[in-house]
Amino acid sequence: MKFFFLLPLFYFYFQSNEIKWTKSNPLTWENFSGEIDTSSQFEAWTWSGFRYTYSWKRMDVTIFVDCTAYAFFDPAQSWIKKLKKSDELLKHEQVHFDISELFSRYFEERIAMHDFSNQVEHEIDSIYNVTFQELLDAQVKYDTDTEHYRNKEEQKRWEEFVHSELVRLKEFE
Repeated sequence: MKFFFLLPLFYFYFQSNEIKWTKSNPLTWENFSGEIDTSSQFEAWTWSGFRYTYSWKRMDVTIFVDCTAYAFFDPAQSWIKKLKKSDELLKHEQVHFDISELFSRYFEERIAMHDFSNQVEHEIDSIYNVTFQELLDAQVKYDTDTEHYRNKEEQKRWEEFVHSELVRLKEFE
């Protein structure tokens, strides 16, 4: 029933055991293969975040940045207490993963809208740091608002919000 642990991810490669977010491949309980934290108050734990790559070039005085971000889920760090499995809980965990995808799109959108100077790396780091902190805040707010999926009305509201934002930002999928 817990959500995530996001790392400041500056890796520029895909980890072989990770699952990339795709609309057509939702999480299943089989994806949660990490060692269970039996002392945790949470029923499940989703470890997700986002990674990005970028390149840039200067043409005359204009700087062009090409950036791709994606959300990932790490099965080896994610777990479920076996007696707590339910469709509702899985849906809650999926939304945590979806929120990671949403913020990967926010990041790409911000990069696309930014007018870069000669400090491209610094500016990308700054945009990432702001987006990453907002992602952490959103994950905590999601669990707080939904009372870890027990508040059905808030759970539905979050599902609708995240879905609508993913649709709005489809160009960054």
